[in-house]
Amino acid sequence: MKRIVLGSLLVILCVGICGCSMLPDIEYCKNSRSYPYWTEWEDGILVSIVNDSLAAVKTRKYKKECKEDMETTVGFRVGLFLVNYRTKQKPMLGDTLDLPYDLEISSGAFIDSSVLVFDFLNKKFGFWKIGEKTIKFSSYNDISGSMEYIRDINPWINKEIVIRSYSHSREYLHILDTEKGQIKIFNPKEYEWIFPSEDKIGGFLSYIDGKVIYIRDNKRFELVVDGIVTDTSLPFYIYKCFGNYIAPHNVSIANAGILKIDTENFKFDETLELWLDRGDYPAKFYKNRKGDDSVSYSGKDLTGKGYYAK
Repeated sequence: MKRIVLGSLLVILCVGICGCSMLPDIEYCKNSRSYPYWTEWEDGILVSIVNDSLAAVKTRKYKKECKEDMETTVGFRVGLFLVNYRTKQKPMLGDTLDLPYDLEISSGAFIDSSVLVFDFLNKKFGFWKIGEKTIKFSSYNDISGSMEYIRDINPWINKEIVIRSYSHSREYLHILDTEKGQIKIFNPKEYEWIFPSEDKIGGFLSYIDGKVIYIRDNKRFELVVDGIVTDTSLPFYIYKCFGNYIAPHNVSIANAGILKIDTENFKFDETLELWLDRGDYPAKFYKNRKGDDSVSYSGKDLTGKGYYAK
């Protein structure tokens, strides 16, 4: 009866206030289940393309308690693994951590064999090196809610990190000073020598081999190195930038395979012959444009453990 009343109230509030037709999923406690319990490991989510063969993927699972007849998340386990995306096999390297809360494991460049991790709850950041069981966190300054979701990260000048993030449907670029723990919104006026005055900050910014890299859509796809256009490619919407690897938004777009920046001559290398399904669950790499031959990793593939595994 309690469930029916609660559900009815939610429907009345939802319809009466905003006219919505969908409600958030509510998991009620089940008499057939013992509490607490752990969910399954999630399928592998892409974190970074490391090189022409290896990628970093993450997974997680949740500890559930029964509170007031509703399932509540009270704990997390997260995993980080190095896998071969051309030939499916056991992970090259990996580890899992127990945490009291969820972390934001930022996708993007693989920096010093590590990924950037944020603890938004406590305003801290750190680097998780694959194979290590601990993360050393440092505090960062208050950035007034402009980093609700991180799209990707890339290296920047003086060992800083450039962060592309979203907040309230708006996109931001931030610069993280890892030594001082300071995050500031990127100011294009400080780098007028990189950007043409008419250009909007909307491309992907990075610092590779001592050069400032900017990838922008200017009718064609332009690779700008220290303010000079060194190469162009067919235009398409970028899904994410992983250092010198650029993934398109949709695998079905013609000529939209993963682009690689050749850092010897700073040209687009379009011979990689690799396509990525941008869906997060699981990350799928395709060996041909038809999409009939792919490599992906389930949670069980990564951890070697199934349901209720700890």
